[in-house]
Amino acid sequence: MTPIQSQKGDPIAEIDAILCLFDRKGLQPEAGVPVEVMISHAPPYRWHLRYAEMSEEKGLHPPTIAFLILRPITTDDVLIEHEGFECAGSMARASARVTDEADARLKREHGRTVGWLAPGRTPVIEASNVNAGSTWGIARKPLTPGTVYVSLSDLREGRNRVTGIPDLEPLDPRILGSLYRRRVAPAASRRISTDRSRRGGRGEPATSRGNVSQRS
Repeated sequence: MTPIQSQKGDPIAEIDAILCLFDRKGLQPEAGVPVEVMISHAPPYRWHLRYAEMSEEKGLHPPTIAFLILRPITTDDVLIEHEGFECAGSMARASARVTDEADARLKREHGRTVGWLAPGRTPVIEASNVNAGSTWGIARKPLTPGTVYVSLSDLREGRNRVTGIPDLEPLDPRILGSLYRRRVAPAASRRISTDRSRRGGRGEPATSRGNVSQRS
């Protein structure tokens, strides 16, 4: 990916026509210079989950353009595989088990293992299996295996969490849908027949009034 410079001077980029900004707390890449990146996180849900419902008629307007936050990949970042994130209890947080192969590779190359991962602030695909099982008669949702980045610095400090994802595939579909969603054009306004409305009629398009016969 090759970032470009925004009008304000910040580096920006795009992934599949989705606007991407760079995390101000991380390294800022140089515009025009190719760089490897990860998707770190997205704006809060409140920015864009109701995007499709907004219309001029309701007096609601689209919020700031939806976007993703990127971070340049450094030597501190490691790509590992997991078996899928799941939230299995109302008081539990989502977590995913790292594959045996990924844990063994991490142990061999960096001298430590992970075991389980929390998603951190990265919006990964997550199976909600609260109350699932035979007791409630609710089928369990399947897990979605994937690949994520973790930070060696985090692991050394005991923070087993995701720091980013390599592309759009592991992204939460709710977030991905909101990024692609576009406003629906409001329905064409109709001119209402004032005379009929005053008599309790429902009104009609003004273009059809010429076809209504007049009683003498």
